[in-house]
Amino acid sequence: MSTGQSCLVCGSNDLPDYSSVERLLFDMLERGKKALDPENVIKPLRNSLAILRDTQMWPISRQPLPSILHSMGIQYLALQRWPMSLRYMLKIYFEVDPLLLPQPWHPERITHLLQLTMLMFHLADLSGKNHPSIKELEQHELDYGIILWGLLYEMEGNVDKSHGKESRFAKMVRSKFEELKVDMMRGGTHVPRNLNQSTLDAEWAKMKKIAAMS
Repeated sequence: MSTGQSCLVCGSNDLPDYSSVERLLFDMLERGKKALDPENVIKPLRNSLAILRDTQMWPISRQPLPSILHSMGIQYLALQRWPMSLRYMLKIYFEVDPLLLPQPWHPERITHLLQLTMLMFHLADLSGKNHPSIKELEQHELDYGIILWGLLYEMEGNVDKSHGKESRFAKMVRSKFEELKVDMMRGGTHVPRNLNQSTLDAEWAKMKKIAAMS
């Protein structure tokens, strides 16, 4: 039965079934993995997302969509296209990981959280320098101090269970959190004193809007 929408895969007016789309997308992912240039990796990933949007029925938790979204975030990071990388990393944080990895301490989820946190540290540094590469993020008025505090607090609360209390990873997270506390006190922001759930919720709402752009 025709849906009135054209299919990017076959060119007909009938949308493909899941299995045919999956085969095509996994093939495109494999081709992307073989490319050495991040720009050449991005192209099949973008095409894959276009195919999934064309179906209008693909759950965000169904592979290969989670892998595509994560790869987009990493490849845009390699291209130093920071705002685009942020969109996809936030998409993973808000919409994918809570479904696929419901335990907040799951090692893979903590690893994704670390990637997002390190990107936020970099964005905070670029923001302090008024770097043109992140100018498009200015409209969101992100408070990087509060965001980093919230992300590190979340990571510190779960990393012992995910990687072990004495693991190098856990020690690194605690060290980063302590560095952030010192930097904020030195800068006079006093985030620990002023931080509450409403201030965190306000920043998380901003980030959700960015995630929705991907």
